[in-house]
Amino acid sequence: MTVYLDVVFFINLLYQLGILEIINLLFRLKGNIIRMAAASVLGSICYCMMIVMGLPVMRFSFRFLAGIALGVVSAVAAFYPGIRRRLLGVLLCEGILSACLSGILDLWGKEAESGYLMLTASAALIFLGFFCIKIRRLLSVRFQEEKNIRKVRLCHKGRIADTYGLLDTGNGLVDPISKEPVIIIQKSLAKKLLLNEGIEEQKGYRVVPYDSIGKKKGILKAFRIERLEILKEGESGKDEAVIKEKVLCAVYEQNYSNNAYEVILTPLLL
Repeated sequence: MTVYLDVVFFINLLYQLGILEIINLLFRLKGNIIRMAAASVLGSICYCMMIVMGLPVMRFSFRFLAGIALGVVSAVAAFYPGIRRRLLGVLLCEGILSACLSGILDLWGKEAESGYLMLTASAALIFLGFFCIKIRRLLSVRFQEEKNIRKVRLCHKGRIADTYGLLDTGNGLVDPISKEPVIIIQKSLAKKLLLNEGIEEQKGYRVVPYDSIGKKKGILKAFRIERLEILKEGESGKDEAVIKEKVLCAVYEQNYSNNAYEVILTPLLL
């Protein structure tokens, strides 16, 4: 099989640069494109030197390990020392992406030998990039949500409900008349506090307009609970209780899709 070093160099340069850009986006490294390009050139030169030295680069096992090793070298050259705290994660990601790309190319070996190498690897690289970025976004949302979950206690007419609440920084719901902040509880939690009593029978009953829960505009029935306790981390690192009296609670008629919490809190209470 005839190997053209200039083609191999150019293809490896482009694919290594693509992998580095995926890592740059995943870890938000703000990498310099010139430095990433230089690191990609370094990796491509090393790969071509392996071919010149007669190493079995076309054998899958060798290409698999060489891809990981050269990818790690390129990542260090492109981002170090900015990745010092995340070095293991970056190198692991680089190794996995390089290994995945080598594996995909090996599975498509016949097409690659027929002249579809660049098309196959480009499609694989694009797929890996979108997949990794999508997973990162999903995990980021999940971790951020977990970070903002607080233990809460609601007290009303001698009834106590201990549960969890999500501190939603986007929740600026207030009563249009009194301008008091409003928390949102799901219907199942309201039943624990009210038992067989109706929301309309409670002191402070009112309706609160909203435009952010499932539809553009609507109204929520609200009543005033006697006491709300929110645990948050204090300056000392220990949990401290934020206690609020006579807090307006709007009742959402359905349960939230996330079962980790039953209350949507507002930062206006903290």
